[in-house]
Amino acid sequence: MPHSLFSTDTDLTAENLLRLPAEFGCPVWVYDAQIIRRQIAALKQFDVVRFAQKACSNIHILRLMREKGVKVDSVSLGEIERALAAGYNPQTHPDDIVFTADVIDQATLERVNELQIPVNAGSVDMLDQLGQVSPGHRVWLRVNPGFGHGHSQKTNTGGENSKHGIWYTDLPAALDVIQRHHLQLVGIHMHIGSGVDYAHLEQYVVLWCVRSSNSVRIYRLFLRAVGFLFLINRVKRRLIPNIIMVCGMPRVSKSPAIWAIL
Repeated sequence: MPHSLFSTDTDLTAENLLRLPAEFGCPVWVYDAQIIRRQIAALKQFDVVRFAQKACSNIHILRLMREKGVKVDSVSLGEIERALAAGYNPQTHPDDIVFTADVIDQATLERVNELQIPVNAGSVDMLDQLGQVSPGHRVWLRVNPGFGHGHSQKTNTGGENSKHGIWYTDLPAALDVIQRHHLQLVGIHMHIGSGVDYAHLEQYVVLWCVRSSNSVRIYRLFLRAVGFLFLINRVKRRLIPNIIMVCGMPRVSKSPAIWAIL
């Protein structure tokens, strides 16, 4: 929902904003920590909340999120280093950073191996590269399920026109590589697009992920459940309870865990 600059429930007010250009110049970006904390709290029904760093590279925001228990998703070596600078420590908290990509270069491969950062692999070749260097590494499968959805074609990141993810019919080949290198499969990731049709997410995506996790015998499901912080107020009352219901919550020992990736 739009925030009124004349509301006094946070520090993000017209009075406070109007003096900032004189102090800092323009352009100037302003964040309200109180609003961010409130939005994070709205997702606490999920087992894990993970933030896609590409949405905001501000280290101060990443530190704030880390303090509130939010983990991060990194899509480049630079984002891995940024997460480390913000205080994330994969050696003491092994799941705090996940590296997500469809390809991986040598420098990044060496870094994720050194820090043992879990890798969300979007191609079979990438799995093989990782397995040759780091047998037993923890991995996710980033799957293209053959369909996508978004509020426009440009935000549709699934289906035959998308470059992202392992095509669903190639899952057996991916599992062969995982077995050959003794990789630890800990999750399935599917990013079909950015949009606001959450009925589509509820009806198709969640069920597809649950069935896939059962078919490959993994015990934990990673689901991109909501897109951006500003959308949460609009959908949280309907979306979160319905996702939990579809996935069989409250969980028992072998039920999928529900993750929100912001």
